[in-house]
Amino acid sequence: KEIASVTEGMGLAVSLGAGMVRIFTGKKHDDPEAKDRVISCLEKLVPAARDKGILMTLENHGGISENSEDLIDILTTVGSPHLGICADFGNFPAATRYVDLQAVAPATWHIHAKSYKFDENGEETTIDFKRAIDIFQKAGFNGYISVEYEGEEDPYEGTGNTLALIDRC
Repeated sequence: KEIASVTEGMGLAVSLGAGMVRIFTGKKHDDPEAKDRVISCLEKLVPAARDKGILMTLENHGGISENSEDLIDILTTVGSPHLGICADFGNFPAATRYVDLQAVAPATWHIHAKSYKFDENGEETTIDFKRAIDIFQKAGFNGYISVEYEGEEDPYEGTGNTLALIDRC
């Protein structure tokens, strides 16, 4: 069912002119077979991605994808030029965030620059944006950056602050 849904999403993306679709690995990280199922599903999706000329990106979005080692293992095992990473600044555990971002940076095609709160100088208080952006610049990132403001303040202001912060980095 999920394979059919993602394949349909690829078709919709192509019809809208998008060259990329984001894929989740699911929420279960305590299931020892989860990674094998993800790999199997992605291997079944690769021909559709190739035929449609679209790229798939795995987001670090909980479950087994909150571990950069698992993400890289999935990517390597599937071994397709149609599969890469969507790295979300806020979705890796805080304790390992920058190590994990460093690990996935070479395979990242899309970034979610997630922000939560800003100080009086316009700096994000939860995530070191300069450090995160530097990781991707050093890895030669030349893809898309999406802004995700998830703070409690006005979303337009938060989004604007995030864009300004990215520009300064």
